[in-house]
Amino acid sequence: MGAATSSADTYATPDEFARLDIGYTALKLICFLARAKQV
Repeated sequence: MGAATSSADTYATPDEFARLDIGYTALKLICFLARAKQV
């Protein structure tokens, strides 16, 4: 953890990470459903 300056802006708090994870999962689900409807 020596390069604090470069990792500080990319490091997310647990709350932010959870929100990103939920958003990513929701996005995958929406894409999956959209693809399933086309078939």
